[in-house]
Amino acid sequence: MKRKTLTGLEKQFFYHQLLTLVRSNIPLECVAGIAADKTSSILPDIFAMMSSELESGNSLSDFLEKHPEYFSSYESDIVKAGEKSNNMKHALKQLAKFGARKTENRSISSIHMIYLVVTIILALAILAMISFYVLPVFKKMHSSLSSFGGSLPGLTQLAFMIGDWKFLLTIFAIGILLYAGLYLKYPEFFSMVISITPILGPRWVYRECAGFCSLFGRALESGVAPLKALENSADFVSHQYLKKRLKNSGTYLAEHGHTWATVLEKIRFFPKPLISLIHLGEKYGEMGAALIEIERSEKDMGVDRQAIMEIFPLFIIGGVIAFVTFMVIAMYLPMFIMTGAV
Repeated sequence: MKRKTLTGLEKQFFYHQLLTLVRSNIPLECVAGIAADKTSSILPDIFAMMSSELESGNSLSDFLEKHPEYFSSYESDIVKAGEKSNNMKHALKQLAKFGARKTENRSISSIHMIYLVVTIILALAILAMISFYVLPVFKKMHSSLSSFGGSLPGLTQLAFMIGDWKFLLTIFAIGILLYAGLYLKYPEFFSMVISITPILGPRWVYRECAGFCSLFGRALESGVAPLKALENSADFVSHQYLKKRLKNSGTYLAEHGHTWATVLEKIRFFPKPLISLIHLGEKYGEMGAALIEIERSEKDMGVDRQAIMEIFPLFIIGGVIAFVTFMVIAMYLPMFIMTGAV
């Protein structure tokens, strides 16, 4: 085996291949023969192992559980529920959509990561040009003020200070250390800080909650036990505060017997519109369907992953524009003062 993980596209293909066999009433053991020359370098080996396990009398869910490096407990539990209910078509269909969702998210993330990196490089290039080329020229120009007994305005002196490459490098290093320290040591606190930031925070929280609801709904629709479905779905939440509270909500529900909507309402940041939809789903016995529909409505509400990823470069561009504007005003301020004095 070359890798210890499967991409979203590979999982999507894996489950689509199994779904095709089930729909055609072909034994799953035959999957190795028809997939060996059509997939990535790692999938043929996985198909071969799976065929061997199934031929030995083990179930598909047993195989998935034996390989947690490739398959999550979320996937194995859905397959196990499909096996128990004799409805493997539905289970594999849900997992194929799960793989498609991972593929879409990864594709969007890759594109916007490139966009973000390019934006950061351009921002650093602009700051370097100001620090190494622009400021020295203005320092030489303004040095004549000192020879005539004049002094630079405070704003200009501040610009020379913060524009110095040593100062910029120090601020950059402090920012990286603070980010790493907060994220690694206090991930929940870091998540909460981002959640309360304007524009970005609410969008990120809604996206995380909607993604969780979609996974939770698919697990419920496949017949997975609610508490187990909740725990497995929460594993995919990147918002650390929400992840911990969601996992704890299962215990709270089991101990106090409230409805899901009531329990989720106690979680800070969980969007009220989602809670209302969950309440209606519980009321009319369509909890799973209501949860799945939540993510489908994201783009209609303008809270899709792409919109969230585009915000980061905009913040950087806005910051650079503000910095350049400040430097231009500060550099030309002495000239304006001298012109007014004349």
